[in-house]
Amino acid sequence: TDLHEGRKRLRYWTALALLRGVMSSPAAGVEMIKNRIKKGAFEAEPEEDLDSDANPVLDDDYDSARDFAPTSIISKTDWTDSENNKLNHLAAQLEDLHGIKHDLKAAQTFEIITKWLKEGYNPLVFCRFIKTANYLGEILKESLKKINVQVVTSEDPDEIRKSRIDEMLSSPRKVLIATDCLSEGINLQDQLQRFCIMTCRGTQTAWNSVKAGSTATDSRRKRSRPIFCMAPTIP
Repeated sequence: TDLHEGRKRLRYWTALALLRGVMSSPAAGVEMIKNRIKKGAFEAEPEEDLDSDANPVLDDDYDSARDFAPTSIISKTDWTDSENNKLNHLAAQLEDLHGIKHDLKAAQTFEIITKWLKEGYNPLVFCRFIKTANYLGEILKESLKKINVQVVTSEDPDEIRKSRIDEMLSSPRKVLIATDCLSEGINLQDQLQRFCIMTCRGTQTAWNSVKAGSTATDSRRKRSRPIFCMAPTIP
C-alpha cells in the first residue's frame, strides 16, 4: 500500500515499541497488545504530525515517570483485521509463557536471585516497565515464600514506596523489585545493607547507572564490607 512516509515511520516505531514490551516480559507484551485491542478504532494523527524524526520509543533519559510501557504509540496505528487477529494470537502465546516454568528469562533471573540469597546478599532488581516489575514480584513471592519480596514503581506515591522499603528493614532476607523511580528520593543506604543490584527485564539498562554508581561510592565510604555487586544485563 502507498503509505505516507510519516505513517510508515509510525508503524516502525509501533513495531519497536511492541518488541520492547515483549522482550521486557510476557506481562508487559500482553498489556500493550490488549490495551490496543481494547481501544478498537485507532486514534488518527494529522499527517504533518507524523513527519517528526523524533523517536517516541527511545529512552533519551531515565525519568521515573517513564516506567510505563509505551502503549500510546500503538493506539495511533491503523491495524487491519488480519493484524488484529495476529495480535490476539500473540497475546495468547505470551500468556502461556507466564511463570518460571515457561519464561526462560524469569527462570534465569530466579536462578541468579536464589544464588545471591544463599551467598548472604539481598538482591535489588531493576525493571524497565511497571508491568514487568509487578510480574516478576508476583513470581518471586510465589517461589520465595520465606523471603520478604517488595515491588516499588512510580504507580505508587512516594510515601508508599518509602513505607515498603522501611518495611524491609526488619527482614534479614529480602528482595526488592523496582523501576527507575527508586533512583530519586529514596535513600537505600540505611535500609538495605549488603545488597546486589541486577539490571534486567528490559531491552535497555533499567536504571540510571550514574546515580547507582554514585550511591555505591557513598556507601563504600561509610561501610567496610561491599554494598553491591553488579550483574550483566539479562538479554
